[in-house]
Amino acid sequence: MNDSANATRDNGRLLPWTALVAASALLIVGVKAIYDVPDDVRYRYSTVLFAVVVSGLQLAVVLKIAGPSEPRDTFALRRPSWSLPRVALVGVLIVVGMMACSRSSRSCSRESPRATARPSIPIARFRTPSTHLSSS
Repeated sequence: MNDSANATRDNGRLLPWTALVAASALLIVGVKAIYDVPDDVRYRYSTVLFAVVVSGLQLAVVLKIAGPSEPRDTFALRRPSWSLPRVALVGVLIVVGMMACSRSSRSCSRESPRATARPSIPIARFRTPSTHLSSS
């Protein structure tokens, strides 16, 4: 394809992408605004089922927007330009850097051993029925 055909095809995809992002954002904000979401919603099977269904629908819309094209073009698959040893070195450096940042942030945030201790929970004192009776 020439450049003008690609530009026309890409411009035709902008509106569906915008609509998909807007619909996803409105769905999330709308559900949180309309419904009282319980605290344990993350631990329910219905939440997992709903997430799988919504993700499947979003994938179908994304594949429809991408159109019938070559899978290598659709998923941006290409041969990597870096060699395997170079990629492994970069991966190791990233992991070491993350570990160093994590260790330094823990040492900076630790003020005292008492600050990291679990706070004590006061035990509620209940009145027994005999304390409610008035002595006459």
